[in-house]
Amino acid sequence: GVAWFRAPDGSRFYSKGVNIVHGFAATDANRQGVPFSEGAGFHWGSRYPDLASWRRQTRARLEAWGFNTRGGWSDPDLALALPQTPDLELGRSARLHWFDPFAPDAPRRTGEAARELLAPFEDNPQLLGVFTDNEVGWWNTQLFRWYLAQPPENATKERLLALLRSWYGGSWKRLERDFVAAGAGDFKGLEPAKAGLRLRPGGRGMAVVNAFTRLVAQRYYQLAREAVKAARPGALVLGDRLPLYFNQDAVLALRGQVDALSTNYNVDGADGWVAPWYFESLDRLSGGLPVLVSEWFCAASDNRSGNRNNGHLLTVPTQEARVRAAEAALRNFAALPNVAGAHWFQLYDEPLGGRADGEDYNFGLLDRFDAPYAGLAAMFARVNPALDALHA
Repeated sequence: GVAWFRAPDGSRFYSKGVNIVHGFAATDANRQGVPFSEGAGFHWGSRYPDLASWRRQTRARLEAWGFNTRGGWSDPDLALALPQTPDLELGRSARLHWFDPFAPDAPRRTGEAARELLAPFEDNPQLLGVFTDNEVGWWNTQLFRWYLAQPPENATKERLLALLRSWYGGSWKRLERDFVAAGAGDFKGLEPAKAGLRLRPGGRGMAVVNAFTRLVAQRYYQLAREAVKAARPGALVLGDRLPLYFNQDAVLALRGQVDALSTNYNVDGADGWVAPWYFESLDRLSGGLPVLVSEWFCAASDNRSGNRNNGHLLTVPTQEARVRAAEAALRNFAALPNVAGAHWFQLYDEPLGGRADGEDYNFGLLDRFDAPYAGLAAMFARVNPALDALHA
């Protein structure tokens, strides 16, 4: 009843990972999709004679601190040695979510994208599994409205119209109990581009909106799984890093299509509390799939990188309080039987003045000058080795 990963030698392990284990060379970081500000964030060239030296130091640090996995957006080089879980951005690359996942050429596009994205990992024994995307957003009403407004040749819109006809037994009057039509008097009136429906107050239209969300999500997970397994049969499919406020129909849709469900989780407060109901819900909805916490974090106002911590994400006053919160959360994750691992976000603090989207947080195990936050590093070095026993 307890979920584990397995190493190539067959031994089980709880995945203790770090996101963005990367030296931030501009070209490498950009290729990995990591926002980079020259001179503002850590760059291996400012502290090391070459990238190989940075990799040796980073491997030694992570092993000393008890980590055993490279999380998303990490340097894939074999010299770092740890098992790795890259984020492929497969759905975005194959133009699935907000384009036309039911298009006849969608399987070909997804397969080609998977082969290209996984080519750098060919014969790589450290590839544990892949995230297919990151927080793509299964926004039910927006998906419904967007596809309804597409031209009639959009294959996913065709599926939506077929669902509406089936749901309401071909009766436009039944549909109008749940929706207000904008300029349409029958099902055929929904076929042209820019068609629209509004939920009728007191109706039950959300049921069909949710059913369409599940339909689209099932297609995404099916295409992604088939493409990844064809390109790298041994790689685990770890899902699409669900956001904290996950969509229930998307989780229902991934049953049988992923090897583990991944979710990003915002720790709730300075006491490190983790909501058991959140993971119990994922367990029920997914049919008992293992869960990987693909990112979690805690920032402190008092930090050496000048991070402003400029949003709603968990921030405590001091580094000492940060250590206490992180340790409590770490133990809380490991105590959940369906959580097979948790990946800290991230190795380095975000750049001075924030990354490209403005996010500016003290997330790092190290500051932007390559110096560890000693208390935090010592806590991981002490607690990480004990997590397997706690999880068991």
